[in-house]
Amino acid sequence: MLSLKILKQHLQTKPAVSLQELQTVLQEDSETVCCLLKYFIDRGQVQECSLTSRCGSCQRCPAAATKLYSWVSNPTI
Repeated sequence: MLSLKILKQHLQTKPAVSLQELQTVLQEDSETVCCLLKYFIDRGQVQECSLTSRCGSCQRCPAAATKLYSWVSNPTI
């Protein structure tokens, strides 16, 4: 539960956060972070942000650095 609280607080303080940054903050692997994110995504509180078509196309960055997530202030659910 502590990780969910930390995740929520971190997402609420920034406009968009990468999966890689969340792994560092939570000190968890990507699979665990994705499961935690899913909890909030399913409730409409977090959304995966769209990247521009140019970003991520060269594939020089790790996938975790190109996946961005943001907190939804007023979820519709």
